[in-house]
Amino acid sequence: MSGNKHFRRALVSGLVISALLIGVGFWQSVTMGNVCLVSCGALLAIFCLYTRNQTREIRRLSDYLTTLVNGTAPLLVPANNQEGELSLLENNIYKTARKLQTQAELMQKDKTYLADALADVSHQLKTPITSMTVMTDLLLEEDLPAEKRLEFLKGISAQLEKMQWMITTLLKISKFDAGTAVLHKEPVELAAVVEQALAPFIIQAELRQMTLAVDCRQGQFLGDRLWTVEAVQNIVKNCLEHMDNGGTLRLTGTQTALYCQLVIADDGCGIEKEDLPHIFERFYKGKNAGADSVGIGLALSKSVLNRENATVEVQSTVGVGFCNRLTVGAATCRPHCVQFTHRTLQMYILRKYIAPFYNNEKRTTYTGGPFLFAILSVFI
Repeated sequence: MSGNKHFRRALVSGLVISALLIGVGFWQSVTMGNVCLVSCGALLAIFCLYTRNQTREIRRLSDYLTTLVNGTAPLLVPANNQEGELSLLENNIYKTARKLQTQAELMQKDKTYLADALADVSHQLKTPITSMTVMTDLLLEEDLPAEKRLEFLKGISAQLEKMQWMITTLLKISKFDAGTAVLHKEPVELAAVVEQALAPFIIQAELRQMTLAVDCRQGQFLGDRLWTVEAVQNIVKNCLEHMDNGGTLRLTGTQTALYCQLVIADDGCGIEKEDLPHIFERFYKGKNAGADSVGIGLALSKSVLNRENATVEVQSTVGVGFCNRLTVGAATCRPHCVQFTHRTLQMYILRKYIAPFYNNEKRTTYTGGPFLFAILSVFI
């Protein structure tokens, strides 16, 4: 406390003022001088005790901030809940420490998530790269038959396409994770989305003798058409991969005043019950996943649908099939709601403020009613 220059200045000033008061007191009388001496001494003692306590609290908070900066401080629990500047300072330090601790935990989770994601990506890339390396070494052999050479070249091409699709999908997911993906929301026809999403799979369905049953004659929602097509395509692709030849994939669209719904159902092998909560997680593979499955297509679909404020409901039974319900707000629900609220407000005001002017017995109409209704129609 003695090293505080502000305290020294205040103490010196107090001593000077006390000396002047004591001198004036003794100049008046001995009794007055003794009273001034005792009063000034008591005030100086109280000042020193108060300053010592304040300095002790400030030093305690300063030491805590030092350990907080070093990252070794436990969470501070405010010990003084009384009013005062130091109590406010202690509470603010507690809030700051709590926020820093939360941010540190989030950063640690992000680091762990990033490490796991990199490990998953490297694992997914390692398999096709190893396969292409082996086939490339075999292609270098001069006595390799032409049929085998063509087979290996097709295999390398397939692995490259798989890697390209995986890298492109991961980049799209990273845009949604970083919040940089731009969605242009506009009224979109559900039938157009379904038609564009099924286009790449028509030949595959014909070769495998599958039936694509589509019933989306009506339906309009607010969303981004291209991203929605991407989401639906990934779900359809997942369904076709788990269906047998000759199966049926049904896409049914419904429209209400509040929402637009698309139901995608297949008659494939289905999904195990314990796998259902995890099918939209990145790099997750269920028990019925195919050998070439990566586990990021449905994760991208979930990211797109979340940004469009859509809900996703999944139902599946092993051996029966898979059903996915996509529900998004209808494009026409907002104007109806505004019009309804506008009309309801008019009727409320008319009934509350104009109805008292009506004579219930004679049923005579107040002549000012139409005039007020016209004013309400303009300003409300």
